Amino acid sequence: MIGLAQNLIQDFRFGLRLIKRSRVVALGVVISLGLGIGATASVFSFLDFFLFRPLPVPESDRVVRLRNSTPANSIG
Repeated sequence: MIGLAQNLIQDFRFGLRLIKRSRVVALGVVISLGLGIGATASVFSFLDFFLFRPLPVPESDRVVRLRNSTPANSIG
């Protein structure tokens, strides 16, 4: 367990050294992660609001949609 903690600390220090060397790449990574997380949260919020929440009516599982349509080439 101690070896695992030491390896983790070494990896963290190595990562910090790499970030200090190339700040532009690190900034790009942070921006990309931020945009990705933000987009994912937005899509989930949209889907949660429109698809996953039940309708605000009693017995919403019994609500149906009726539509009357006729073929385009029918006469009458």
